[in-house]
This record gives sequence, structure tokens and C-alpha cells, in this order.
Amino acid sequence: MRKDRFVTKRTRKKRRRLIIWGCVVAVLVGLLIWMFYGEIVVKHYVVNSDKVSNGNSVRIVVIADLHSTYYGENQQDIIAKIKEQNPDIIALVGDIVDDNRSESGAIEFLEGIRGICPTYYVLGNHEVWSGQWEHIKEMVASYGIIVLTNESETITINGIELCIGGVDDPEVFEYSTDEQIRAMSSDEEMLDAFVSLNHNTYNILLAHRPERFEMYQKYGFDLVLSGHAHGGQVRIPGLINGIMAPDQGLFPKYAGGKYVENSQTMIVSRGFGLDERMPRLFNPPEVVVVDIVGEG
Repeated sequence: MRKDRFVTKRTRKKRRRLIIWGCVVAVLVGLLIWMFYGEIVVKHYVVNSDKVSNGNSVRIVVIADLHSTYYGENQQDIIAKIKEQNPDIIALVGDIVDDNRSESGAIEFLEGIRGICPTYYVLGNHEVWSGQWEHIKEMVASYGIIVLTNESETITINGIELCIGGVDDPEVFEYSTDEQIRAMSSDEEMLDAFVSLNHNTYNILLAHRPERFEMYQKYGFDLVLSGHAHGGQVRIPGLINGIMAPDQGLFPKYAGGKYVENSQTMIVSRGFGLDERMPRLFNPPEVVVVDIVGEG
């Protein structure tokens, strides 16, 4: 009888240990899945404005830093996510094409979003580094997409007048052979194209680099849409928004998310690009949705 009790007690202890270790393994597996989660998420932001009539709104889908990466066959994963959002405008804010990968991923993406809604594009640094940015601009435009080169366009959507401007990535100063561009001393001179903005209109700037937000603010844009930071590559949710970003270094100020300074808003997409040398941790690729909502 005592032997049976001893065996039963030992069996219970063994069972408890197995349960504990099973829970530990399950937690570790769950943490690993969470860390490396690579499915596309949708990140939604609302920006209110008294320049827009109360009850009116415009929806913009922002795509950044695709880097010619594939998401599903023929890019169907990302294209389906975009269509699900029913956008009024799509903003492509640079590095859709990568300088070290085939254009095919970018081409299939552009083909897939053709005709969904008015779409705008600006250069990113990798497109400039390719040395083929003029070709890339022509290719993008061939899909009915409006390429903005230090210029703006006014459009009315849902009864709302919007001015959408776009600026080239400043890397063009180093790589361009265009004398007019090389004559400029800084990207601030490119932004001088926007000194005459109508401040009664809702003004949007597409600019690849978020670290220049202070400079953008001088021109009175209501909303800036950017990428480039890749979400800081590695995040610690609830503690650190990003570990490192291009041109911002460690613990970047503008890794990804919504930033409001001097009554101006910037939204930074964490993008899609994958770098085999440094995986994205706690940083899934994202489709950004921005609703501009009237309160005027």
C-alpha cells in the first residue's frame, strides 16, 4: 500500500514537471512566433482637421519600403490588404524598388494596385542608389501612378480639396547628373517648391525620410507621410519603439507611428522590407491607413 502511494506521488511530481515544462515551451514558442511574426498587419490612424467639413473624410493607404519584396504569389497578400481598406488615395513613399533586387516584385505590386484609386509616388534612397531612378519614375508612371518630383497636385476627393506634394530623396544630390539639381545646396531648396502653399487647403507631403520632420514643418504641411526607418528594425513593445534606423542611429525618434509637433502631424510607416542580415523583431510588415476626418 505504501509502495503504491509512493509510486502515485512520484507519478504526480513527474506529471507536474511535464506540465510546467510544457507551459515553458509553449510560452517560448509563442514568444518566438510573436517576435518573428511576418504576416501583414493593418495600422490605422485618425487625423482630425478643421480644414475639412464636419462629417467628411478621406482615407489614404500608405505603402513604404517594399524593396521589391514578395508577399504572396503575384503580391496578392499585400494587394488584397490594400483593397480591403477601400482607400481614396494610395501614397507610395519611397523604396518600392530595391537597388540590389530584381524589379519584378515591384512591377507585380504596381500592376496589382493599378486603377484602385488615385496613387502618388516619391523616390526613396535605394531607388536613387540604383542609378536608375529616372527609369524607375517612368516605370511607375506607366501604371497610371502620379510621380511627384518636388512638386504638388491639387485634387478634390469626397468634396475635400487636398494639395499633395512630393519631394525627391536627398541622395539625388550625390548621384544626379542634372545640373539644376546639383546646383542646389540642400534638400531644403527642393522644398522651396512649396513656399506658396494655400494654407486654407489641406496640405500633404510625401517624403521618404522622417528624420527631416523639423524641416518639413517650415512649409506648413498639415500631414507628412514617410517611411525609411523600417520600424527601428527591432522593437520591444511597450518599452522601445525601435532600436536602430537609417540616418537616425540608435533609438530613433521617428521609428514608426504618429507624431504631432507644432500642430503638424507626421505618420511614419514601418514598411515591408526584409533584410536577411538583420530580421525584423516584434515588427511585422504593415499597411498604414490614415483617415483624415473633418471637424470644421
